[in-house]
Amino acid sequence: MTKPESSTDNPGIKFPPPLIFFLTGLAGWLLGKTTGWLVFLPGLALEIGAFSLLAIGFLLFFWSMLPFLVNKTSALPWTADSKLLVGGPYRFSRNPMYASMALLYLGISLQLGSGIAIILLVPVIFIMNQYVIKGEEAYLTRTFGEEYRNYQQKVRRWL
Repeated sequence: MTKPESSTDNPGIKFPPPLIFFLTGLAGWLLGKTTGWLVFLPGLALEIGAFSLLAIGFLLFFWSMLPFLVNKTSALPWTADSKLLVGGPYRFSRNPMYASMALLYLGISLQLGSGIAIILLVPVIFIMNQYVIKGEEAYLTRTFGEEYRNYQQKVRRWL
């Protein structure tokens, strides 16, 4: 379904989601670095795990961007959407970009040996669900109605 480009309605996202992940990870890493709490040196297994998470996260992120490029609609969560994307990774997750950010965050946190940053991923996911995704879902329901409600019933929020 396509909607007119002139609509001013949008999800109402005030703070860019990538910054939520970045600033929380940075705060966790700095807190661990300055206090020594939950800091660890990753061994070979954790290095491989971190690299794997980073590779999967990057691949998922770029795969998530393709439908936006193909359909010529904005990937920015604070802008109006002209199309409901349900192909590519959106067949498996309603939020594959956010899932990719969580994988990247976790991979970087493992690589840096930051246990605090890893623990802080839990509140980041909560914040994303409560203050970003719920707003996006309400907007998409207003915009695409029954089509979006059907999509919600078929596809999970994260993975």
